Amino acid sequence: MLTRERPDSATVALRLAVRTGSRDEDDLTSGGSHWLEHAHFLGTETRPSPQAIENAIAAVGNLRHKEAVEKIERALASLPRGARHLRPPTPEPAQREPRRLEIDEGTLLAEMRLGWPVPCDLDADAPAMYVLEDILGLTGRRLNEEIRDRRALASSVGPNHLAFSDAGALMIAVSTQPERVEPVLHLALAEIQRLRDGAVTDEDVATSLRAIAGRRALADELNQDQAARSVGEVTGTIESFDEYLARLSTVRPADVQRVAQTYLDPDRAVVVVVGPPPA
Repeated sequence: MLTRERPDSATVALRLAVRTGSRDEDDLTSGGSHWLEHAHFLGTETRPSPQAIENAIAAVGNLRHKEAVEKIERALASLPRGARHLRPPTPEPAQREPRRLEIDEGTLLAEMRLGWPVPCDLDADAPAMYVLEDILGLTGRRLNEEIRDRRALASSVGPNHLAFSDAGALMIAVSTQPERVEPVLHLALAEIQRLRDGAVTDEDVATSLRAIAGRRALADELNQDQAARSVGEVTGTIESFDEYLARLSTVRPADVQRVAQTYLDPDRAVVVVVGPPPA
């Protein structure tokens, strides 16, 4: 359990996390974690035994650590504590060519996802990947400017860097008309190729670093935001704000180009398209 005392706050935010989820499912139990999440929204008359599940709790606000621990221990005293579940490492299968999956069970718009496996959050290349994501997305806006603003080919487009303690992925999400999927895919891959070719300046990196630091600082203003981040620290790696910025400050334009060349090979991309059924 992790607490952060904020005596100036009038409220307390509490988060409880269960150290298991969809990554632990198999073909038989696929979707079970998501179903249980929504079942908890509705409430239950009885609470099943969470054997072999480990809880993580984060509390932030006008509280005292000792008092908070005592209250939570009383509330959860009846829950048995199981052994921590350790996920065995699963090597990514070697990919020699693009993989594409098309599903014609959607609605009017087509949803496209373009992605690659990338290093986990603990990897030395992770900071450069965070900066790369920001250059493509929130701050650099390269994908938005080229695909949505300049050409009006998509209603939304943006990157998402998913970084866990032992795995990672970079995904570009697009909502567009079905007939525009191919030109949008071509433009998205062209922006990736620009990064691979070295179209990143010192100013690009410096601007992204300032923006990332500012968003992280703003994200810590509310108790509930700090509690959400603290859950990640309890279940993963505890990293202070200064440590986070120190990791990012080492990134240079050559690092962004290198991770793009190493991990974002257009010929090894994964593409998923969900669109409407054939007319």
